[in-house]
Parts: sequence; structure tokens; C-alpha cells
Amino acid sequence: VVGEDRFDQQAEYEKTFMTYHCYATSANWFGEDDWIDMHTWGSYHEKRNNDRAIYAAWAEWDRVNHKPHVNSEPAYENLPINYDWANVSQGVFDDFDARQVAYWSVFGGAAGHTYGGHEVWIMHKFSNPHPALTQRLEIEWEEALDLKGAGEMQHLKNLMLSQDPLSRRPNLTVIADNPHDPTGRLLACSGDGYIMVYAPTGKTIQLKRSEIGWSASRSQWFNPREGHYAEASMGEEGELLVFDPPGEPERGNDWVLLLTGK
Repeated sequence: VVGEDRFDQQAEYEKTFMTYHCYATSANWFGEDDWIDMHTWGSYHEKRNNDRAIYAAWAEWDRVNHKPHVNSEPAYENLPINYDWANVSQGVFDDFDARQVAYWSVFGGAAGHTYGGHEVWIMHKFSNPHPALTQRLEIEWEEALDLKGAGEMQHLKNLMLSQDPLSRRPNLTVIADNPHDPTGRLLACSGDGYIMVYAPTGKTIQLKRSEIGWSASRSQWFNPREGHYAEASMGEEGELLVFDPPGEPERGNDWVLLLTGK
């Protein structure tokens, strides 16, 4: 949960947040209840490029009685796609799958995100295998703590906290051209003096100048895999601002465009 740093760092305080974990949003049942502090929902493990992470986040954001919400069960890294425990016919979710659903959820309006690693949630040990999950497991849970996607979640947190997190909101209008693209769908969010656009496949980003509302003084690329920044060149095509991410467009070459200004 973001924003706690606004308290005096020397003060000692404690607060418990109450929620309810389920596939559909807990707001379906407890949306008007005072006892629940935040809502959760899950995009789960059905497929790659699961845009449920986007639409569920948007739906929560648009609720009249809006409360913070989190994607509490996304695709777990190393988990067989579509629960195919025995045959693993579609492969397993990798670190890009974990990043993609995390950035889609948070840029869609989620207050935060959970990450899951397959061997960790079942506490896998070769000496004591899980009786129901018979797919070919190659590592134990201690090693899975260091999966690539697990280490990359810190970069998302650091990016979100680099700007004012409490003013952040989904921004559906700033992107000029965003046709249906299951893997590379662009998603934007904005706050006081900044805009962020997530490009899962590193394809060209076109923004509507008229929708920004302020003059961008700096444009940067943020690397979700390494947490590094690099300066971004801005092109212009009429009323559009055009940005071309590093590398060739492909699955896993994901980037975040960060515009800041006054």
C-alpha cells in the first residue's frame, strides 16, 4: 500500500488492512461494507496475455464507492499455463508474463500487485512432492525465491514511488493509436506532472499532445527488467508525440515511457 511515507518516519504506528481474496472482486459482495479496507481480485492462470488484468482493474477504478484494490492472484511464474499440471503442453509462465500482468494491473488503476512463484506457493521439495501437482518441477522453493520475475517486481514499486503515487489514475485518452494487440497492448496512467505508458513489446508509442495538458520537459525510458532509466527522443507528427523504444518490437522487450514536466 503506497502513501505511508507521508507519516513521520520516526513515529511508530500500526494499521491492519482487511480484505477478502477471491477470483471475482470482493467488491461484488462487500462493496458497501465499512469493515473491508481494500478489495482484491485475480487475473489467474488461464492463459498468456490475460487482459482480465486490465478490464478488472478498470472496473474497480470506476466503482462509485471506490476503494484501493489489488490483483491478488496473477499468473505465477513457472506455473503451467491453463493449469496443465501433468503435460505442461502450453509451457509455463515466465518472467515477462509476470511483468506484463503486473504493469497492466497497476497502470489500470490497482493500488499495488502481488507476485507468485509456482514452486514457492506449493513449497515444493523433491523429498516431499505435492501429491496433486505432477508436472516436471526442476527446482525447489528456496531456489524459486530468486526467480527473475520475483526480483523484477521491485522495479515496478520503485517506478511508481518515483512520482506522486496518490495522484495516479488510469489514462485511457492520451494514447493516439492502440489497436487490438493481445501481447503488446499499450497502457497509460498519469498523475500530477507525469505520464507513464507501458509498452509490453517495445512498439512505437504515439501520444495526443492535446490530452497531456502540460508541457513535457523530460522524456525517459524505464527498463522493467533492470530498473534503469535512459533518455528518450521525442518525435512529432502533427499533433502527435512519437516515441520509439529501444530494440526491435518483440515479446519481452517491454519498456515504460515516463514523461515529466510542469
